[in-house]
Amino acid sequence: MASYAYTCKCDLGRAIEYGELAVEKAQNPWNKAMAGGVLAWALCRSGELGKGVEILAETVRMFCAARYVFGQIMHGIALGEGHWLSGEYDKARETLEAALERAEGYGARPVVGQARRLLGEVALMQRPNSWVRQRNRYL
Repeated sequence: MASYAYTCKCDLGRAIEYGELAVEKAQNPWNKAMAGGVLAWALCRSGELGKGVEILAETVRMFCAARYVFGQIMHGIALGEGHWLSGEYDKARETLEAALERAEGYGARPVVGQARRLLGEVALMQRPNSWVRQRNRYL
């Protein structure tokens, strides 16, 4: 999906443009949820945190109800990042730890690293003077 690639490249204008197009063109609720979650991640990174977090929270709930683990992991990590960016550190930690547990349980090693990095960012914001102790918790 183009929106995901542009978000990873930090070209957020294009990420949002292609994300909105993907949501508009989605032919079923499943595709709309997937596209909406990626769009919401770009929105969070662009500073539209309220809207992005709201969409991601709904998307994660939908994937939990559908028992779609990959969606729970990927969109859960994006939701955790959204909470972190908005300063909701406890929610961010809780969300990221849940995504990390699922990712480790399914052997999704690339996203384990992503979740751990974000957990480290959250730990630094919560207790900036204890970064060494927090870092070792997630190693």
